This record gives sequence, structure tokens and C-alpha cells, in this order.
Amino acid sequence: AHQMIIKKFFLVAVISISLLHSVLAQTSDFSFSVESPLVIGKTFSFRSEIMDEERKILVSLPEDYERSTKRYPVISILDSQLFFQFQYDYGVINALEFMEKIPEVILVGVHSEDREMDMVTAPITEGRGGNADKFIEFFRSELQKFVEQQYRTQPYKTLIGHSAGGYFALRTL
Repeated sequence: AHQMIIKKFFLVAVISISLLHSVLAQTSDFSFSVESPLVIGKTFSFRSEIMDEERKILVSLPEDYERSTKRYPVISILDSQLFFQFQYDYGVINALEFMEKIPEVILVGVHSEDREMDMVTAPITEGRGGNADKFIEFFRSELQKFVEQQYRTQPYKTLIGHSAGGYFALRTL
């Protein structure tokens, strides 16, 4: 029964695409145009005294941010140097906002050039890992203050991490 449903769905999809293609091919005034690029955020770079290096973050604001005076919760997403990971989280969060399961939020993607150094508590090997306490302090003393000074935020904050980032988020909790 399950295979029959899949076959019917596939057949309907193929027929729908074929019909759409033939309609579009017959419409002489149909054309595509680029109205505006899809932008999901802005990248910022600032000097971290705690980490003793330049740090990059990606900030994505709610669609109505510029037109409203509301304050928004902040969700920080680790490993935004892996842009596909940030895009994935961005998509899930936007879907939850659309379905009104969560309020609109400010997303802050946090880059890590050396994620093991940033997120792992004890050194793994010589020169690898062991800076998690400094990274937590960077969050508290620099990153959160930067975001709060630049944007209208609520005191409600969430931290999302995957793999070593998940370990870091759990430890931070």
C-alpha cells in the first residue's frame, strides 16, 4: 500500500510539472526577473579582548524589525562559519516562527575558526581544545553586550550547537 501511494504521488508530480511546463512554454509574455537578492543576515567583525582575536558573527533580524519597536529574544547559533549549518537552523527557526510555535527572534551566528579550541573544555591534544571557559566568558562579557547594544532584545536567550557545539551549549547551561 505504501509503494502504491508513492507511485501515485510521483505520477501526479510528473503530470503537474509537465502541464506547468507546457502552459509556460505557450505563454509568450512569461518571463522571470530578479527583484532582490535573498539576504538572511549581515556579517560583523569585532575585536575580542577575552579571546585575543577578531571574531565574526552573522546577525539575522526579524522581517518586521525595522518597522516595529518590539524587543526580540535572541538565539545564538554556534559554528556559523559552516554557513550551510546556519542556513539550516535559520530555515527551521523561520518555519517555527511562521507556524507561530515560537516568537520572532534575532539570530546570531557565531563563527569559530578553531571550534575545538572554543568549545572543548579540556585539551584533546597539545594545542587542541581547552578554551571553553574563555569562550563562555566571551559570550557573557562581549558578544551578548554587543548584541544588546546594537539591537532591541529581550532578556530571553537560547544557544544552539551541534556536535562539539552541542556539548558546549550543554556545558554552558
